[in-house]
Amino acid sequence: MVSRAVAADDKPKVIKEIQIKGTKNFKERAVRELVRTRPKDYYSENALREDVQSILGSGNFDDAEVETVDIASGVRVIFKVKEKSMVKKIDFTGNKKIGKMKLKEDFELKVKEGFDSAKLQHGIDKILKVYADKGYPDAKVEPFTNFNEADNTVAVNYVIKEGNRILIESVQFDGISAFPAKKLRRLMKTKRKKVFDQEKLTKDREEIEQFYKNNGYAKVKALDPKIEYNENRTKITIRIPIEESKRYVVGGFEFGGHTVYTAEQLTKAVEMKIGALYKQEKYDATLRNLKEMYLEKGYLYSKIEPEEAIDEEASMIKYKILIDEGTIVYIDRVFVEGLKKTKDKVIRREILLKPGDPFSSSKLRRSQEKIFNLGFIDDAKPDIQPARDINKADLIMEIVEGKPGSLSAGAGYSSTDQFVGQVQLSHSNLFGLAQKLALTWEFGARRQNYEINWTEPWAFNKPVSFGVDVYNTIRERLFDSDSGPDYRETTRGGGLRLGPRFSDIYSLLFSYQLKENKISNVSQRFINEIIEQTKNKSSLTTELARDTRDYYFDAARGNRQSISVEYAGGPILQGDTHLVKSILSSSWFLTVFQAGNYPFVFSLNGRVGALQEYDTRNSTDTQTILQLEGFRVGGADSVRGYNPGGEIGARGGARVFSVFNAEFKIPLYVENKRRILQLVLFADMGGAWRARQDVRFALGDSLNEEDNQKYLKSSVGFGLRITTPVFPIRLDWGYGLNHKAGEEISQIHFTLGNLF
Repeated sequence: MVSRAVAADDKPKVIKEIQIKGTKNFKERAVRELVRTRPKDYYSENALREDVQSILGSGNFDDAEVETVDIASGVRVIFKVKEKSMVKKIDFTGNKKIGKMKLKEDFELKVKEGFDSAKLQHGIDKILKVYADKGYPDAKVEPFTNFNEADNTVAVNYVIKEGNRILIESVQFDGISAFPAKKLRRLMKTKRKKVFDQEKLTKDREEIEQFYKNNGYAKVKALDPKIEYNENRTKITIRIPIEESKRYVVGGFEFGGHTVYTAEQLTKAVEMKIGALYKQEKYDATLRNLKEMYLEKGYLYSKIEPEEAIDEEASMIKYKILIDEGTIVYIDRVFVEGLKKTKDKVIRREILLKPGDPFSSSKLRRSQEKIFNLGFIDDAKPDIQPARDINKADLIMEIVEGKPGSLSAGAGYSSTDQFVGQVQLSHSNLFGLAQKLALTWEFGARRQNYEINWTEPWAFNKPVSFGVDVYNTIRERLFDSDSGPDYRETTRGGGLRLGPRFSDIYSLLFSYQLKENKISNVSQRFINEIIEQTKNKSSLTTELARDTRDYYFDAARGNRQSISVEYAGGPILQGDTHLVKSILSSSWFLTVFQAGNYPFVFSLNGRVGALQEYDTRNSTDTQTILQLEGFRVGGADSVRGYNPGGEIGARGGARVFSVFNAEFKIPLYVENKRRILQLVLFADMGGAWRARQDVRFALGDSLNEEDNQKYLKSSVGFGLRITTPVFPIRLDWGYGLNHKAGEEISQIHFTLGNLF
């Protein structure tokens, strides 16, 4: 209620003072925090009305109203509240099997908050559920309240009668002959000696029906189970009646009502094969495929209605699929909801469906993927609503923002780099514009790196990324397979990146780098093979990429193809490092099968590259360029199980290389559709050659050292993938299959970031 003690004049008035009246148990400050109106604000009845609703919405007050009084040069605002009885104490009596802390978890009724009868009832429901989950379905709860009018408080006591703990004695089936009871029980989560759970049993019945239907029993029914208690009401027997019916094969298919597609085109969407046993999952997939075909063309309200013709004598089901195509639906308006820190345009520009476009399911799905790939969005839920025109629809994208900024650290040990670690301060949504900033410090026994990276994904509001990098890296390098280190390589410099995107899958990237490379601290053993020298490098790299991955940070489907060419030195770029380096990469991701939110992903990756130096003054110059810029194979980022110090290919850098990786990821823990912990099985293979004529795609080893460097080497192993808010952590154990005598057969690799 909003009232005025003095009539208002037409001039806007400034609020000079805010008073709170009626508080006793709740402090004035608690009320002030609920209202948005502040002194020096202009008077607004709408704002004060919202403040009253905010006070009532807190749940601590039975009533609230506001009055205003005109005073010198402004208005005094008075909020009058009537408090609810404050909950002074919540207690439990009779709970012997379950502790108070467990019962209080997620309790809506809380001490030092206003009493609410609905919350009191929620407490009863919560306690009963906790007891039911623990095997006490007969538990009873009665609440007692003791109101103290003198101080307007209430004490709550839940009196509990626990009853017997009841466990499942056995699960039986009536009417089965097709499969043994033992096989059906293996499908169930309802088990002997476990607590009875109605939700689990319901899902178990669905699982049993699905199993039958995937084995030809199209008309099977798992009927309502019968629950039988023993005499002491401590054990139950569950009996599930099954009506198996007959086993059917698939007959023919006919289509009716279709004009957009031919019958031949529609038949390609059918996954059931004529003459094969009926499979429910194939039937469901067929209907989804047909619906998807029409959604892709914009027929949002199309209907797929199958009719069955059953030949009982032949145990065959024929289908006539009637299609009500409807009309093409166009997008009218696009709304983005749920944003708190992110600018509206950041999400809107990732949505491929624009007003006036025909609806497309693939564009909608790809829009979701692009939003997730921003890196700071936890969820993006599309909702299609009828629009102002019958042939149009509004698209509403409901966004759940994640945490864009974080300070994180990781540390570990690897056979190659020994102790390694990283500290990173990052923000992936700077100023709400999706700009990315990362300050990184990597440290270890053989590596020190300081790096600053900044990226603007839409420079000048165009689909063009722009980035700046600055770095200073010191590496203690290996030259051969000994423990080392054999020399120090120091790299400092920076670069600029410019990346125009032609579509949602095709992009170019131009990057310019200016850096100083220095080789020092050469081991006495290799003083004649490694030259201590400093070289400046000015280079321009161009990369063309095609990327259809669903999620850049941990892809479950799609692929990425890229080709890059780096040109360094010459009369234009200058510097004293002159070379051309080309790399071709191909990565593929496939979900083999999915269990709920747990996808099991198989991925393949291949990389080949070539380097050619030019304008070199002498062999020493060539040797230094290869030492600094040549390819190295082995280690966490190529062939695991080998170190990059010469165990694979040419020592001191190669001109040609190839690497192939295969991984199978098994999800262990998923949260918010993100795979937080995964087990990985992998196989790697690769080689590195000093010259093109040395390339040999043969696997193995040789006693001759020079010949041995020309062979491909392979490895197998397993590892863990841990997803953090900033970077993925890789921990791998690789076992080399082609080591020569004296080398460590296995390696542990601890790395931050994705392999591919």
